[in-house]
Amino acid sequence: MSDSRKLQPVLNALPAFEEAARASSFSTAAQVLGMAQPSVSRFIANLENQIGVKLFVRQHNHVTLTVQGERLYEATALGLGHIRSVLGELSTTAPSETITISCTHGFAHMWILPRMDRLKVLLGNQDVTIVTTDHTNSASQDDNQLVVRFGDGTWRDGTPLLLFMEDVFPVCSPEFASRYNLLDGNLTPEEFSSLPLIVQDDGDVGWMNWPKWFACFDVAFERPSDIHAINNYAFVLQSAMEGKGIALAWHNLIEPYLSNGWLTRLTDFAVTTNSGYYLMCPHNHAGEPVVRRWITDTA
Repeated sequence: MSDSRKLQPVLNALPAFEEAARASSFSTAAQVLGMAQPSVSRFIANLENQIGVKLFVRQHNHVTLTVQGERLYEATALGLGHIRSVLGELSTTAPSETITISCTHGFAHMWILPRMDRLKVLLGNQDVTIVTTDHTNSASQDDNQLVVRFGDGTWRDGTPLLLFMEDVFPVCSPEFASRYNLLDGNLTPEEFSSLPLIVQDDGDVGWMNWPKWFACFDVAFERPSDIHAINNYAFVLQSAMEGKGIALAWHNLIEPYLSNGWLTRLTDFAVTTNSGYYLMCPHNHAGEPVVRRWITDTA
């Protein structure tokens, strides 16, 4: 496809294709790009028609790349990433003195903020801005130099630096534990299923939830219809502190609550998965050695 006139529609569609491939969602790509979802769909459809191959397999609420789509995404991510890098080098504007980290509110509160002072020392005169979002796995590094993502670390749009693996166990307030005689620590996973539970919405990210947690111990559990999921980890912990039930807590995202006695761990039973929290750095990011040192020093 050497004809520039034929190539132009393809080039126009590549940013939409890249975001849709990265997020496995046309809707999420539309949010990132600031356009309507039908516009993203049209870009993709036009691109597929132009090159004569299917790039995505459309499913109910997400899309997956075909073999041809995988090849094009690898080339697109590499090509557009290099273009963005060169444009940044050629820009005549003064370099930013601010580094932006995108993560969830709960992660910012429980992991980033306690380590902020050390990061500022390593970064010297650069300011640090934290941007909280419930959709970090689709957050773009065009706007955020660093993004905390949850998953298996196989993203290709940057360098994933492992922070910690997912390790989950139940907690509650000391008052709740006393009220239900749970302080002896001898509860089995099956016994938890009959107690009041606080449910967190796992959204489209796939965090551990109660049904998955119980399934790891071969305990059948179906969430009661009258339990409403909470979509914020900090609110989940707050509800647990108020004695409303038992919550699932993530190792490395609960320590202050345990050390201060606000919450108590109920059992040694825990579930460790193959997913984890990763800090995504753009390819060839100049600050990556500093970020690696920050992670190592504060682990």
